[in-house]
Amino acid sequence: MESQRVKILLVEDDRLDQMAFKRLVKEQASPTITQLPAQSTRPPNPRQRKIRSRVLWTISSADGTAFDVLETIVDTPAVFATGTGSEELAVKAMKSGASDYLIKDPSRNYLKVLPEIVKNAIRHKKAEDELKQYHEKLVELVKERTEQLAEEKEVLAVTFQVWVTPWLRLTLRIG
Repeated sequence: MESQRVKILLVEDDRLDQMAFKRLVKEQASPTITQLPAQSTRPPNPRQRKIRSRVLWTISSADGTAFDVLETIVDTPAVFATGTGSEELAVKAMKSGASDYLIKDPSRNYLKVLPEIVKNAIRHKKAEDELKQYHEKLVELVKERTEQLAEEKEVLAVTFQVWVTPWLRLTLRIG
């Protein structure tokens, strides 16, 4: 987030938390916000889907809607925040694809750490994407080398048949 603006899609069922979050973003003067009503599980418009890999979804809803949204997003870091936290809910959120999990406190102190959590979620996603690219490249290199070795094996087999086998036959006859 240092030099690039981040679009944050906020799914929040608490109006006060929505306003507090928007105020935080305005004070930070970094990301732009796209608001998604908590009862909806789809991006607000088709254009939003096209840029979803650059959008961070900050999800705050314990009524199940957040999990519906987590299931619909692909290649997008998500931060899950809820006012009614538990270990089971945290595990479910992380297994559903959330990058991080926050428990919202009544005095909204969680908003103080949110910018760093957002940065970490983006960094984690970037590192994950790079690792995936490296893995794909490695798989491709292994495939190419395997094909090269198969070709070399064929050359060696022909060489053996053409040069070594006759020489061995000749050697055995003489000896």
